[in-house]
Amino acid sequence: QHLDLSGIHHLIVTHSHQDHFYPEELAMRRPPYAHFSQLGILHIYGNDKVKEKLRSRVKIEEMSEYVEFNEVSPFQPFRAGKAVVTPLKARHDPKENCLIYLIELEGKCVLYGHDTGYFPEETWSYLKEKHLDTVILDCTYGPDSDGTYHMGLPNDIQVKERLLEEGMAGEGTLFIVTHFSHNGGMLHEELAALAERHGFKTTFDGAEFEI
Repeated sequence: QHLDLSGIHHLIVTHSHQDHFYPEELAMRRPPYAHFSQLGILHIYGNDKVKEKLRSRVKIEEMSEYVEFNEVSPFQPFRAGKAVVTPLKARHDPKENCLIYLIELEGKCVLYGHDTGYFPEETWSYLKEKHLDTVILDCTYGPDSDGTYHMGLPNDIQVKERLLEEGMAGEGTLFIVTHFSHNGGMLHEELAALAERHGFKTTFDGAEFEI
């Protein structure tokens, strides 16, 4: 898709698991590996465990020209460029304060919802004040249910129904499933056909959606 990664200035991290945060790669932002420091600092946002992992793997004091870490907390909005971002509590690893994110930009409101099982009630309470234009949900288990560490399509349907019933989403809301794995036991086209019957779009690498 010809993505220019040097143009990314804000990186929002949900939790410290290595499939979501691999800080060694950040060392590639500085010379002699990269030569685009004139484009500015990469601002990273995450919880205390993300901060701890970053500082244990990268000499952050030597990277101040290239990256900046910002610790964030649930339900405390922050600004990332032009976007207002609110961390929300996820239901994932109980040993960590895992997060999902509400992103508000140019009059649109997007819920980025993985890795998580069925949302904690604190997160549902916060969302009651919002109307979501797009909802992106974890579908790690494909057609099967989980609801604790991750979700499958049955859990996604539960989330969608509650969002609609309680007015946090509406007829124009775009619902998307992503974060698939071998645990789902389906080929992509099989899962996409099943998800479509329940009103979900299914992502793939390079997918683009207009909201």
